[in-house]
Amino acid sequence: MKTLRVAIIGAGLSGLYTAYRLSQVNIEYQLFEARDRLGGRILSTPGPGPRHDLGPAWMWPDFQPRMAALVEELDIATFAQHTEGAMLVERSEHQPPSRTVGWESGNTSMRTRGGVHQIIDALADKVPAERIHLDCRITKVTLRDSKAFLTAPDGHLSLESTGFTHVISALPLRLLAQNIEFDPPVAASRLAHWADTPTWMAPHAKYIALYSAPFWRADGLSGAAQSHIGPMVEIHDACDPGSAALFGFIGIPASARKRMDQGTLLVV
Repeated sequence: MKTLRVAIIGAGLSGLYTAYRLSQVNIEYQLFEARDRLGGRILSTPGPGPRHDLGPAWMWPDFQPRMAALVEELDIATFAQHTEGAMLVERSEHQPPSRTVGWESGNTSMRTRGGVHQIIDALADKVPAERIHLDCRITKVTLRDSKAFLTAPDGHLSLESTGFTHVISALPLRLLAQNIEFDPPVAASRLAHWADTPTWMAPHAKYIALYSAPFWRADGLSGAAQSHIGPMVEIHDACDPGSAALFGFIGIPASARKRMDQGTLLVV
């Protein structure tokens, strides 16, 4: 019987989940991550005390049942997004924001108590540390004699002599196309398709504001707001039990933010 040996590229939620499931069925694998941390796009504010999500924050069990099942399997506490109260709408710089009826989703938005990184931490606890390789950027996958060989020139790991029977990419397709070379080459049409596949919410940026108390709730507001002038175009209550916060999406396109220095961006 052929022995399976799997390489997983990318240690975000998808990569860690893959490693977790392979561990359950005793399939040999190694998990490679270019960054110096786990989680990929899942990231929370650092430091002790309450942490807030800088990346994804919500899940919708009604149409994400597998995600909901994983959270339950990992015994992670959740709570419903706060939506009670009015919302504010800013339509013009010449008019003050006005109150309007709060928007209610047909599907309840659920959040993870303590931040979505709780899911990453729980999965990481179930993956043997010796199978996780951080700061190990894979730049090439070579197929030779029915085995795949990885190249990681910037890493401290020698992989050229280690053959894998399978390679699973847990990267967004556009990053896979941009950052990894394949030998033999991938068909140009497929590579172009990967490069043109957008990554959900990738251009967005968030800002977290912390407060001593959720003062907006006392004023009958939900914490939700929309602005037609920005720079925050959409704001939501980001309170976690025991903390008070708002988060907003910045309405400046990613291409424009990339051209701005940090000082300018901070005062926009």
